[in-house]
Amino acid sequence: MPTSNNSKVESRGLIELPASERRMRVVPLGTVGANTAGLLVVARGVLLFPTVGDPVLLPTIQQVKALAHTLHTDSSIVIGTSSLTGGADVTVEIDRMFGRHLAILGNTGSGKSCSATLLIRKAISKAGESGVTNPRVRFIILDTNGEYSQSFNDLCVTPRKFAVEGSTAGLESFRVPGWIWNSTEWIAFTGASPGAQAPFLRKALQQVRSRSGIADPRHRIIAGKIGYFHTQLRLRSVGMNPVDFGGKQDSGTVLDALGNAARFLRDESGSNLDVLLGRISTECANSRSSHFSRGYWGLIPLETWKLLEGITREVLDECGSASPESAIHEDDPIPFRVEELADLIELLALEDSNNGSQAWVAPLVFRLRTLLHDHRIQSVAGDAAIDSDLAGWLDTLLGETTGSAVSIIDLSLVPLPVLHIVVAVLGRVVLEALERYRKETGTTIPTVLVAEEAHTFLNRRSGGRSDDGMLTPSDLCREMFERIAREGRKFGLSLVVTSQRPSELSETVLSQCNTFLVHRIVNDQDQLLIRRMVPDSLGGLLADLPVLPSRSALLMGWAVDLPTIVQVEDLDRVYRPMSEDPSFFSNWIGEAPKSASWPDIVATWIGDNGETRSIVEERTD
Repeated sequence: MPTSNNSKVESRGLIELPASERRMRVVPLGTVGANTAGLLVVARGVLLFPTVGDPVLLPTIQQVKALAHTLHTDSSIVIGTSSLTGGADVTVEIDRMFGRHLAILGNTGSGKSCSATLLIRKAISKAGESGVTNPRVRFIILDTNGEYSQSFNDLCVTPRKFAVEGSTAGLESFRVPGWIWNSTEWIAFTGASPGAQAPFLRKALQQVRSRSGIADPRHRIIAGKIGYFHTQLRLRSVGMNPVDFGGKQDSGTVLDALGNAARFLRDESGSNLDVLLGRISTECANSRSSHFSRGYWGLIPLETWKLLEGITREVLDECGSASPESAIHEDDPIPFRVEELADLIELLALEDSNNGSQAWVAPLVFRLRTLLHDHRIQSVAGDAAIDSDLAGWLDTLLGETTGSAVSIIDLSLVPLPVLHIVVAVLGRVVLEALERYRKETGTTIPTVLVAEEAHTFLNRRSGGRSDDGMLTPSDLCREMFERIAREGRKFGLSLVVTSQRPSELSETVLSQCNTFLVHRIVNDQDQLLIRRMVPDSLGGLLADLPVLPSRSALLMGWAVDLPTIVQVEDLDRVYRPMSEDPSFFSNWIGEAPKSASWPDIVATWIGDNGETRSIVEERTD
């Protein structure tokens, strides 16, 4: 007889009480044991795994502190506390934090900029506490938003601050002159096509650099000045229409400028060089008297251009600038006048006119002249400091090899057309300098390159190069930093990248980072990216990323034995990066803003010499 119905009826009258049980999900990561000094430390890896039924013991205070990596060494710094380990200090060793690449990630307002500042300040202060008079600390901070100018003023190493418009007290002009750029960077900057335009650009770079190897300072100045005019004269001596140069008036201006330069460069010593400069001055004066009337220039004969071209060639030979082109490579960082490059490209195309090169090169020349006449680009990449050399530029940025340098480079006003090129050139030159230093000495100069808001110029790869093989400035910058991420550690160059959008960063750069300090991350794509990159099964820790409060972050990777949530030390307001949210209401109700006037701002904006400001003031009146 079936009893199922009766059992169901009977079960309705019973009360089932929950059984007492506890469940734990265990992810073995390491073991806690004593080292040779008797101190408890965490060792990654597990040799003997627990089984079902094994007892679970609560850790002691000492074991909890070991989980937070509180072992103090001569090179360790305290960066915060860990709530998961009873508020124990979280310490990291400088070599493990900066010896390999570090990524500091988090949404805006989560505290990542303050964390980066704190780590740098702690590292520099630790070096200062060592008792060494001049610690060889080297940090180069690419400050995308101009936030770090006041963050390191009180430390043992005085920071050098650079900006595009370095007129403010304490700021130096930031320059990456065009003569430091290699041919690949010039090609990316100008958009030169690989087949028709790039070969002429490379040839022009080789020739313009070949005349720069002059030992005598005076001869170098003369060759630089006269060399520019020599190219102009060569163009006109082949019989080109004056209209191609802007008209007869521009050609006359060239003669006036050449004559004035020749008179200025003479020192009346009676040398052959001064005789040649005197001939140039005389010929220019004679041409002016013969072909200038009533405020206008007439057509200057071809014979005049040929004569002056020959004399300027003799001046260059006398200065010793006729270096064999085979001895100078197109990428050698030899100073030259950037404005001479476009004319030389045009001349090379003209000399090759039988192959129709002039028509192909004309757009490149026009594009190059347009870019180089942009005062914003001239302020960064111009050659006003033509007398400097690469050694002087490296001393400015990296300091002397026996000293220290903390360089803060404000990139907030670097014009977009040149931003990626400037950052790529800076990274390349620093890497190559450290490579050559190790080759010469067998040692390294540990240097940390900090890329604030790195997604601005290290963006994610969107695909391969274009069909014609052209390399864009963005591609060039990303590939340069990917090379630093892969190879820089061997030469003492480490990266610190901060970003609020890790999913927009280069995958190669992020994959080469060994330590991560991850603040609050809300975006699903960014969270998914971090989950894929983290080697350990962190589970609940990663689930906390969207709700982490400000200053709290997940620290994981090479710098710590076990991942942990760290409450980063509070940074004094004086040294915090200027990234706080603006106070709208207090400003609205009457707090006076800092004194500034729109005419002053506009005058700085457009780079004028005061004329615009006076015009604006007149209109205001």
